[in-house]
Amino acid sequence: MKWICALHKKMSPIYGDLKKVTALTQLEKEKLFSLMDRYYQGMNWEQFCRDLDKKNRVILLKDSKTDGLIGFSTLYIFTDTPPSGTKTPFTGVFSGDTIIDQAYWGASALQFTFGLYLMALVLKRPWRKVHWFLISKGYKTYLLMANNFTHHFPRHESPTPKDVQSLLHQVYSRHYPTRWQPESGLIRWDACDYRLRQGVAAPELALSQRNNRVNFFLSKNPDWAKGDELACMATMSGKDLLSYTVKRLKKAYRAITFHPAKREEKVYVP
Repeated sequence: MKWICALHKKMSPIYGDLKKVTALTQLEKEKLFSLMDRYYQGMNWEQFCRDLDKKNRVILLKDSKTDGLIGFSTLYIFTDTPPSGTKTPFTGVFSGDTIIDQAYWGASALQFTFGLYLMALVLKRPWRKVHWFLISKGYKTYLLMANNFTHHFPRHESPTPKDVQSLLHQVYSRHYPTRWQPESGLIRWDACDYRLRQGVAAPELALSQRNNRVNFFLSKNPDWAKGDELACMATMSGKDLLSYTVKRLKKAYRAITFHPAKREEKVYVP
């Protein structure tokens, strides 16, 4: 994975650097907080540090020319067994705070680096399932999962199976014991908690009308602007991850000509 990321750094104007949270410097933490505070309201340093300390990996997104930080995504990697059926352990990947500087919306470095990491987890223990747990504050976060992974829930095409519901409850009740609402599938926050600033990731009416996935997200999480988050999960297969990585490689190749001011592609924003 390291040599692929190094090659990606040379090819693309933006690259991802996967690090352990414990390896972050104080200056890096302050830069992460500054970037997040720009797009979220109600955030404070103490809360940010508490949330960060609960994660064990972080993807740092950097400008290839300057090595300046332009985005990040925190991860918590864990091993568990499902609540019912087989007791074969699975690998869980929980995505936490994610943000990208608006000037770089359109770049695919985060998806590329994250996809490679998931592939590495599958290849390391191919007999284990890998489940990705993602909480969606905005519709673009939801689309990142829905558009790239075949086995994801919740989804508009079909109801969530009971075994998946049980797994969602097991994981999210542990992470958010007082916030998790299994009936709605939402993590609800108080008015004083942090949320996306007004206007960030707000869907256009026309988009919600023509895109079934966007419309589904809005119906499941109508109060997303108040900070509510939709609890999601995707199960990784080797085929899914191969397809995902190929897509990211193609986008990384096209990103050689990427220019933030000219890019018009509709992309993921948390």
